Amino acid sequence: MRVIHLAKFDASSRSATLARLLHDSGLGPAHAHADAGQKPFLETPEGEALGLAIAHCRAARPPFSVMAVAETPLLGLDVELWPKAADPALLAAVAAPEDAPLAARISALGHDPATFLWVAKEAALKASGEVMLDPRQIALTPSPNGHYLAASSASASAPMAETAVRLWRFSGVTGAGLGLLALAVLSPADTAWRNPARWQVESAGLPLEPVM
Repeated sequence: MRVIHLAKFDASSRSATLARLLHDSGLGPAHAHADAGQKPFLETPEGEALGLAIAHCRAARPPFSVMAVAETPLLGLDVELWPKAADPALLAAVAAPEDAPLAARISALGHDPATFLWVAKEAALKASGEVMLDPRQIALTPSPNGHYLAASSASASAPMAETAVRLWRFSGVTGAGLGLLALAVLSPADTAWRNPARWQVESAGLPLEPVM
C-alpha cells in the first residue's frame, strides 16, 4: 500500500496542519517549497522531495481547505462542493468528446458531471504542474478497479503524461450538502502508486467515501 495523509484546515491552522500531517505520516521533518511553476512540494533536511498538495473549497460556508502529504512528489489534489443540478456551461468548458459516456453515467446517478470532470482533471493538472492546460484536452477513462486515468484527449495539441486519479465524496462538514475530492499521482514509476486501488488514504476532518 502507498499512504496519503490528508486533513481539512483553515487559514489560521495551515502550519499546524502541516506539522501534524508530517508527524502522523512519519515523513517529517520537512519544509514546504514551490517549484518554478508554483507547484508545492516538501523537502527533507537530506534534500529528498516529498509530496504536498493543497486545495481550497471557497464555495463552502464557511470556506475550508484540504492538505495532503505523501512520499511521492507527483501529487495533486482538488476539492469542490458537488451539486445535483447539471451545469451545461461548465460541462462544455471541461469535457473532452471522449468524456461523454462517463458524463452520462454521472448524470444518471443524480449529480453534476461537470463538477466531477473538473475536480478529477484539476487534481491531475496539479499533479503535473500544468495548471493552465485546457481541461478539454484531457480525457478521463474509468478503470475496472474504481479509479480513473487522465491522459491526452484525441484533440490535444500537446501530450500529457498519464495520471492516476481517484475520487471520494464527503458530507456533513460544509453545511451545504455533498462535496467531492480527488487525488492524483502523475505517471508514477512505482507500480503501487500507478494503481490507486493500492492507495491508503488517512483522512482527518473529512469522512471520505470512494466514488466508483
